[in-house]
Amino acid sequence: MRTTAQKSLEAQSSGAPSKVMTSTNIVIVGALFLLTAVAFMRTPLLPDMGEELQLSATQIGLIMTFFGLGRVVTNFPAGWLADRVSSSVLSLSSAALMAVGTYAVAFGQLLSVILVGVTVVGIASASMSTVAMTSLTREAPPNRRGQAMAIYSTSLMAGQMLGPALAGFAAAAFTWRVTHSVAASLAVVVLLTIAAIAWRSARRSATAVAAGGAAKPVEQPDLLTPWSMAAVCLIAFTVFFTMGGLLFTVAALIADEELGMSTVVIGLGLGLAGFARIVGANISGKIADSVSRRAAILPSLIVLAVSPLMFIPLNTVTWFIGVTIFAFATSGVAIASTVIADRSPKRVLGRRMGLYRALGDLGLFMGPVTIAAVYEHTDRLWTMVVLAAVTVIVMALTTKALGNRTSIN
Repeated sequence: MRTTAQKSLEAQSSGAPSKVMTSTNIVIVGALFLLTAVAFMRTPLLPDMGEELQLSATQIGLIMTFFGLGRVVTNFPAGWLADRVSSSVLSLSSAALMAVGTYAVAFGQLLSVILVGVTVVGIASASMSTVAMTSLTREAPPNRRGQAMAIYSTSLMAGQMLGPALAGFAAAAFTWRVTHSVAASLAVVVLLTIAAIAWRSARRSATAVAAGGAAKPVEQPDLLTPWSMAAVCLIAFTVFFTMGGLLFTVAALIADEELGMSTVVIGLGLGLAGFARIVGANISGKIADSVSRRAAILPSLIVLAVSPLMFIPLNTVTWFIGVTIFAFATSGVAIASTVIADRSPKRVLGRRMGLYRALGDLGLFMGPVTIAAVYEHTDRLWTMVVLAAVTVIVMALTTKALGNRTSIN
């Protein structure tokens, strides 16, 4: 029997265009890619920054902590604004903040100035990600939302991969300050480009309104229960918690301390993991649109729970397989957001996406320190058991909330 949510989605999709991306969203996706590259290019520069500024390991860690803090506190306000302000205006403000924050880091002589700068960069990064997610899910037809989120994930993760890679080469040829200055200038270019395109679009819209305008779209009824919203946000928190703990922290420690792998080999493995995330996101998007949201989300959680077990019979091969499979499985998290879009009126979509992203970033903020502490005070076996157990518990809690089928099919 079809659920009320399914019937509503069918009504929305009947006669809906099959086009996944509007011209506005193409610009937003491009801005997301470039600004994400600027925001995440800092990782390989941290040792040089620490050496010049004579920072301790703890102070270097504060740089990334304040970046994460800026993201955590911004997501929900950014989502609230996305319901009230145009995506072009929010993209412009994100690019402006990214430029200001990155220039502050480039010219900052004191740690306090740099911490303020990276916090502003975190705010800009979260704002751009939230507006992109909201705009893509709001504008895409229901039977193309999975693919829209695959495009979002591809742009986001490609930026996260390209930024550090290019920054490493640039810092080797110049300095970390020059690298930050160039990156800030790129954010200015993004700002000017968005402004020019937004001005041109505004003129076209004014002409269309003068000619009679377009029909007002039918509003989606509010079908998202508090339990379903909690379940989707719990998935976001858990995936980012485990990803931050394993993929971004403990996997490298295991490779270095237990396998003696070089930095180059570790970087190669994590780069392969990033590519696996992109592939997984696109596969999940197609499954979500052609089968169901549940069919894309739950199998990814199952694989996510099983993949840490690959690290138990440890060697270089199982390490590579483990990080690749784990990264591939994290792709289902973006599809969870389509459940919010499927069941929410557009007038509240932004704030719900903001809450979803805020809890995801909170998981990413807490995961590294938590899982690293488990690894330090127990051993690799118990660390992997904890990671698997967390995912299994969340999967059990969220299965019922997602229903038997949540797709439009």
